[in-house]
Amino acid sequence: MQQNENFALDKDIVFLHKSQKKAPDNLRIDLAIETLSPLLYKTDEMSIQAHCNLKLTKEKAKDIRLKGSIKLIDWSSYYLLQNKTLRLSKSAIHFKGDPTEPILDIKAHYNTGDAKITILVVGTPTQPILNFSSTVSYTHLTLPTKRIV
Repeated sequence: MQQNENFALDKDIVFLHKSQKKAPDNLRIDLAIETLSPLLYKTDEMSIQAHCNLKLTKEKAKDIRLKGSIKLIDWSSYYLLQNKTLRLSKSAIHFKGDPTEPILDIKAHYNTGDAKITILVVGTPTQPILNFSSTVSYTHLTLPTKRIV
């Protein structure tokens, strides 16, 4: 995939660049977006399958509003990070109005063999909250013991 200064180029993605002219204030939009089958977004680093139920609106002289959710299909999506595959489960992105500030609810898992690591990302893109947890499998480890007298 080709790279441009700040974003990836993909033949399926169309970028609308800002022009010097201001968009007309009398524009109205009322668009419902609902996927009947899973939406697939795939790059070298990720594969995301999701269902969308979104409502995009714009009133005269107002900003675009986006409401609804993008829900990832449980365990069918992954993200590659430094040659490690993070599997995504029960994750969603919720829109409450401002399309640039969705509410994140992402749950990623990585299995090292000895431990299962879970990363929970909640909040917004500008103020994310990350929670890391792990569960260690003691079947492969020998723990030191201390004798108490």
